[in-house]
Amino acid sequence: MTRIIILAVLFSPLSAQAKKNDAYRTIAEELLKNCEDAGKAMAVTGFSYYDGRDSRDGSFVAERFAAELGKIKKNKVIGPKEVEKVLTELKSQYSGALDLNSARKTGRVFGVDWIVTGTLAELPDKRLELNALLVGVESGGIINAALGRIEKDWLGEYRKMLEEQNKAIEKNPKDAQAFYEKGVMYADLREYENAIASFDIAINIDPAHLKAYFSRGNVYRGLGGQDKAIGDFSKAITIAPKLAAPYSNRGAAYVARGEYDKAIQDSSKAIAINPSSIMGYFMRASAYNKEGEYDMAIEDYSRAIEIDPKNALAYSSRGHAYYARGEYDTAVKDSSRAMAIDPECADAYSSRGQAYFAKGEYDKAIKDYSQMIKLDPKDAKAYSQRGAAYALNGKFSRAIEDCSRAIEINPKDAKGYSQRGGVHALRGDSETAIKDYSKAIEIDPKNSEAYSSRGTAYLARGKYDRAIEDYSRMIELDPRSAGTYYNRGNIYLKKSEYDRAIEDYSKAITLDSKHAGSYYYRGAAYGNKGEWNLAIEDFSNALAINPNLADGYSNRGNIYGEKGEHDKAIGDFSKAIAIDPEDAGAYSGRGIAYSRKGEYDKAIEDFSRAIAINPKHAKAYNNRGLAYDKKGEYEKAAADRKKYRNLIKFQ
Repeated sequence: MTRIIILAVLFSPLSAQAKKNDAYRTIAEELLKNCEDAGKAMAVTGFSYYDGRDSRDGSFVAERFAAELGKIKKNKVIGPKEVEKVLTELKSQYSGALDLNSARKTGRVFGVDWIVTGTLAELPDKRLELNALLVGVESGGIINAALGRIEKDWLGEYRKMLEEQNKAIEKNPKDAQAFYEKGVMYADLREYENAIASFDIAINIDPAHLKAYFSRGNVYRGLGGQDKAIGDFSKAITIAPKLAAPYSNRGAAYVARGEYDKAIQDSSKAIAINPSSIMGYFMRASAYNKEGEYDMAIEDYSRAIEIDPKNALAYSSRGHAYYARGEYDTAVKDSSRAMAIDPECADAYSSRGQAYFAKGEYDKAIKDYSQMIKLDPKDAKAYSQRGAAYALNGKFSRAIEDCSRAIEINPKDAKGYSQRGGVHALRGDSETAIKDYSKAIEIDPKNSEAYSSRGTAYLARGKYDRAIEDYSRMIELDPRSAGTYYNRGNIYLKKSEYDRAIEDYSKAITLDSKHAGSYYYRGAAYGNKGEWNLAIEDFSNALAINPNLADGYSNRGNIYGEKGEHDKAIGDFSKAIAIDPEDAGAYSGRGIAYSRKGEYDKAIEDFSRAIAINPKHAKAYNNRGLAYDKKGEYEKAAADRKKYRNLIKFQ
């Protein structure tokens, strides 16, 4: 039945309109640019998708591309049909996924100088991205690469081919290969149920049909049926354990299931079999990213770029990894490089947009997210991200409009509701924020961030117990979230439950030993318990991390004062004042320390400064009155006490 397919391709309308062929000509010219050796012989293999799935798309593209290559400098070109025919006769196999080693071997079979190979990627509106590679047969390395977009205008041919295939099946209903090829055509037409049904029949006829398992696995994976996909890829591996693609694709299914260790294991196996497996590197990098192993992810994306220098997605993905590592400028550079290669790479705008967002350059982030929306007006994530940028830029109405649009596009996306809830929270509307967070949780009961955000909204409304419930649920879902322990600890501190607060701050410190706030507030909890030395130790640790923490000096000064170490207290309050000259509390604290030392003039000066900064500072009036008493200035003392009594009536 393969013969029928080849004939159908042979008589397909390869001489399409000149305008459509211009796209192939442009890519071909770019590929041979700076390759001065006219008359070089080259063989064109069928182009494949990154995941190595079987598709007739690659044959159509390769035939047209070969025709254009032959017109340039009168190069000798061996087309993909001849390549396939000879390899079939030799019982050799060119693997579906990109494999530079196989390309080199193929070149030697045909005695050519170059192999033209590459990959395809599906785009919206029936378009494909063609990434062509020129491989030197002797060197085995990539000489040049070219990227472009082409119209997928041959779908009508698949209908004709299906008719021919059905006629052939009527004559031989036990032909597993015929059903397999029928399934491939249905998959190319995106009629996935029909594709699965055809693959099912092929497998029932031939339980060892490798490609049927592999192709059905890819369809299941694309539809989100990861368990079934893993089963099919595992069967393919059993049949052909030395083929890379089933390992890399099973790795992709494991990534989707969150089983990252298994994904890394499978991807590594694919790379060991085929060192130029871009799918293998991508899936392993994705798993490393999910596990927070950003250095390893960057290394894999870099290797993918070495193999395929025109791979815009590899640059943008590496940009995401740099972003996760906090290297925002490098992330911007990688994303910009991806855009230079492919101005329509939406992921590049996403990667650069989030880096600009993290840098606080919200206008630039908005511009990138707007470009994402221009490329795909139904990209809910782009609206959601732009909404967040508008919110932090103070444009709340536009932010809510964008988040609502994201929800309209994808009402089952919990993140859309979480994002809009965040905008309401920034506006100070915690009640409406809680409603959106609750909707996000209803859609996705395991959405840890929604629980955390709703907890913060409850905290803003003074509903401490509800906030604790949400933070506790967040911790169940993500026990390594230092920030959530810290937030829950703050509530326990407000409720004067100091032991529980200390327990949460200690857990936060175990998870993130560089968080000054956890030390600071644990110090406050110890201070409220009267455990002065532990409090001083924690305040000192907080100040070692953040030397500009004025409150850290003030609170440590208070503890020193309670211990009778007044000079140390004065030293700490003075440092707090140096950091924040408008800190009334620090002046008041230093005034108390001076009073305890009997230096009443200095004390009165500090209390007066505190009152000048905050005329409603009742304790400063009371303490200044006490200092005046000590100096025998009783009228001034009486006036301060009167002012103190008047103020506390309204506090």
